[in-house]
Amino acid sequence: MNKKFWIFFIVLVIGIFGLAISSSKNNSSTSRKIDDPTIVQSDDHIRGKTDSKVYVITYGDYECPVCNAWEPELQKIREEYNDKVAFVFRNFPLTDKHVNAYAAARAAEAAAKQGKFWEMHDMLYTRWSEWKGDNKSAQSKFEQYAQELGLNMDQYKSDYESESVADRINSDLQSASKVGAEGTPTFLINGQKVEVGAVSTGGQKMRQLLNEKLAQQ
Repeated sequence: MNKKFWIFFIVLVIGIFGLAISSSKNNSSTSRKIDDPTIVQSDDHIRGKTDSKVYVITYGDYECPVCNAWEPELQKIREEYNDKVAFVFRNFPLTDKHVNAYAAARAAEAAAKQGKFWEMHDMLYTRWSEWKGDNKSAQSKFEQYAQELGLNMDQYKSDYESESVADRINSDLQSASKVGAEGTPTFLINGQKVEVGAVSTGGQKMRQLLNEKLAQQ
């Protein structure tokens, strides 16, 4: 083999090695760490009795039709158990199915920077029909919601595009993988993934499980 071949071979190996390093960096963990996603984190979005020993973690996608079907029932459950149970929401945008899911998660997390996470969360679900699907105006809709919530719009727009908001969403996505979430919504009660079925019967099943956990306290 001549000298040119070996030079080409060495350059090729270096290129492949460099690509591997680059790929490794792109897939590196986020700066926000969730070591044990089965427990409530200090920076989780929480409703209800924040220090409760009984808690529900929901991995949700704002554009998911099933999540939207569940949301009114979850609202009823949150109201019923507000003084007994902690309710946590984590982002699980299914971007391969829902084109605006990640953008909606950005909107909620940007609102969270100004203390309005749950207000934006609720608005995204209740006004889902305005922005779901291949809707080119989704981002402008989210800005409209931010204005209605009285957010500082310069800060909102900056936070919406920020790496810290993306990091937050991506860390939730990584934690979803750790708990074995495959679709939305995925529910954990006291750290255990539960299968409650369709919303038509699942609401009562969730109440039954919550009552069992509360009785054990």
